[in-house]
Amino acid sequence: PPIDLVPTEAVTATWASECRVDPLGVPLSDKGDLLVRATATMREHGADLAEGLYQIWDTSKWFVSSEGHRIDQRIRECGGGVSATSIGDGETQRRSYPSYRGQYGTTGWELVESLDLAAHAARIAEESRELLTAPPCPAGETDLILGGEQLALQIHESVGHAIELDRILGWEAAFAGTSWLDLAQLGSLRYGSELMNVTIDPTIPGALGSFGFDDEGSPAVRRDAVREGRWVGV
Repeated sequence: PPIDLVPTEAVTATWASECRVDPLGVPLSDKGDLLVRATATMREHGADLAEGLYQIWDTSKWFVSSEGHRIDQRIRECGGGVSATSIGDGETQRRSYPSYRGQYGTTGWELVESLDLAAHAARIAEESRELLTAPPCPAGETDLILGGEQLALQIHESVGHAIELDRILGWEAAFAGTSWLDLAQLGSLRYGSELMNVTIDPTIPGALGSFGFDDEGSPAVRRDAVREGRWVGV
């Protein structure tokens, strides 16, 4: 049967993420020297295994629709990180900087430069060795300060996947499963305390996941997913 699409205003536009230093234009020797210097420092400070990485994506998209859209976008993403692994007696510990698998954004090579990987290499290696002899964390109830990268992962898993509309409708499962949410609860379900607010914002410059237009031609816009503890958006 015919399908009625949500009416949208046709757009002709061009958008690109900010990129001050083209990551694919940086000499490969400079990139190699950066990783070699950082990993060598970690080995010198006790790491049994030292790893460094950078990754680059350069994506050009054209969106043309029967509704009249004519949109082209170029999104450049890059980032990097280091990790040090120390091996003890029946135990292995690893520390990473700036986080596991590195830090990334919709920006140029300037992001990698700002991380200053070599400057943190010694500390990361020393901390990985210290973890081998660190006493166990004491048991009991206490206040918790959650690190930013762990908080981001928690939101990603507990909120991000659950509010994906295709999962809620049963169209997408993959290894993450479907969703426990019911659209009938949108606007009323208590997701957390009144202090909890989660915003979907693809307009933040440099953020991984930022864009000018989505894959249906709609312009990027800031929207609430959870407001004052209630589920309000998909």
